[in-house]
Amino acid sequence: MEAVQAFAETFRDHEKVRAFNRVSNLETNPVFYSATIRYHNGPSIAELVMEHGCYQNSTVVVKHGVEHWIVYTDDESEVNGLTNDIESHGNDIVNYRSVDIGTISSNKLHGYETLFAQLTDSQKQAFETALKCGFYEHESEVTVEDVADQLNRHHTTVWEHLDKAEEVILHEVGQRIFGGSEDLHNVHELESQSQS
Repeated sequence: MEAVQAFAETFRDHEKVRAFNRVSNLETNPVFYSATIRYHNGPSIAELVMEHGCYQNSTVVVKHGVEHWIVYTDDESEVNGLTNDIESHGNDIVNYRSVDIGTISSNKLHGYETLFAQLTDSQKQAFETALKCGFYEHESEVTVEDVADQLNRHHTTVWEHLDKAEEVILHEVGQRIFGGSEDLHNVHELESQSQS
């Protein structure tokens, strides 16, 4: 925790930082700060995101001095244009990854689009059926065979679908709650290193 506080103090004192405040309590891990940066030589990355008709996740994560931006768009070419524009303003794009999440039609999925996109239709159906049948309730007597009967499928097939769905869901939720692996599943992840 001392290293985080030392970094925060150094970052706070940088000439381009207008405001820098801790927004999480002292016991949280990871630690969250809010920063306002002054740009002298061109538009901010957030301004470039808007110019290209893209939408950013509300939080930009900074890990090891690298900004991680999650950007949504209906038009893949806009993300390509955005990355070129960011680089033309003196920034390096270290990594760029794109995942098609399809059309978002329900607010229930907001924030979970990438998780939903990682599951096959069979995995989604098996997990949703198991959930509705009470399979995951404490001291449930519902078995995989019961879920398989609801789906009119063999229990081994349903077990495989549930196993994979649980792995994906638990990994993603665990990452969001506890942090961990650098390999998070994002829609469009732009890692940018500003050239100071």
